[in-house]
Amino acid sequence: MASRYDGDDNSVPAQADNTDNDAFSLKRWTWPALHDLADGIATFPVLVQQIEQIIDKFGHMRDTASPELAQIRRELSRVEGLHFRAFLAAFCVRHRPRALLKKDVAPPCATAD
Repeated sequence: MASRYDGDDNSVPAQADNTDNDAFSLKRWTWPALHDLADGIATFPVLVQQIEQIIDKFGHMRDTASPELAQIRRELSRVEGLHFRAFLAAFCVRHRPRALLKKDVAPPCATAD
């Protein structure tokens, strides 16, 4: 198989022009034989786009993957907030008598007496 590149490893590709400056083309210059082997591999940009709409770059499922998932995560966040506020209120009630908290400190969800 003939390579698309002329010269030794230190030469610039024969067909280099001003539009051939992206990172991918630089990799082609570094590994021309590998690029020639991979050149015929089919890509599926529509499928990749659909996957990226569902999974983020860290491998986590996006909230927008489905309406049901978005609703579940909103409800989970709401319940976690309720539990945290209840914990904070109990903590304040428990530790105020020990003078660990100032008397004017109140949990964010406390009601006026």
